[in-house]
Amino acid sequence: MGTENKGRHKAEQAAGAMKRKAGEAIGDEELQAKGRADEKRSRGKQAVDGAAQRARDAKEGIGDRAREAFDRNR
Repeated sequence: MGTENKGRHKAEQAAGAMKRKAGEAIGDEELQAKGRADEKRSRGKQAVDGAAQRARDAKEGIGDRAREAFDRNR
C-alpha cells in the first residue's frame, strides 16, 4: 500500500512540476499556479502517507514490546 501510493504521489509531483515549468515557458500564470497546486497537494499526500506509516510502525513496536513484557512476566 505505502510503496504504491508513494510512487503515485511522486508521479503527481513530477506532473505538477512539468505543468508549472510549461506555464513558465509560455508565460501562462494559470498553468503555473495549477502546477504549483499539484506539487503542493502531492507533497501533502506524501506527508500524510509518511505519518500514517510512522503510526503503524509505532503501533507495531508497542505491540511487540507488550508481548515481550508479558512473556517475561509469565
